[in-house]
Amino acid sequence: MPKLPIQYLEMVPPLVIPPPWVTSLRFVIEDPFMNQFLEQLAQKVTVVFYDKHGCGQSDRDREEFTLESELLDLETVVNHLGLDKFNLLGSSMSGPISIAFTARYPNRVSRLVLYGTYANGKKLAKKKVQLAIISLTRSILGPWLQNPRRYVHPRCECRGSSKSCQISATIIQF
Repeated sequence: MPKLPIQYLEMVPPLVIPPPWVTSLRFVIEDPFMNQFLEQLAQKVTVVFYDKHGCGQSDRDREEFTLESELLDLETVVNHLGLDKFNLLGSSMSGPISIAFTARYPNRVSRLVLYGTYANGKKLAKKKVQLAIISLTRSILGPWLQNPRRYVHPRCECRGSSKSCQISATIIQF
């Protein structure tokens, strides 16, 4: 029998989609539009989508709400899955995270796709408009901001409260 060296080459790197908003994987997958979108993507590439830390099935112990903490969550997911190189899709609130990750680790991101997002949220509106939006948000979410656990949707599961960055992640393969 001849010696036949084999090297496995992944033809298409996986597509990682950081959470674009505060939601749950369950609700995203149950949404007809998102389900169809992800199903079509998954026909061509492995799709990795995960819960934002503090949402869905991830730990509720989040105390830091910074770009750096979002980057740590993304890095945790891709390192846990052993992804050395992947495509990255940033939409809405995950755009700045995707841009920052790509700038920090340019050799890990094959392609960066940005959709309906921004580079710097502080430059989206004048300071007066920002303060008005913050005030409106606080007035609407006031009770929830005081005790968010009380307002968790009953269908959402709350995992343990360890300080480790445990994120519910799923690889979607239809």
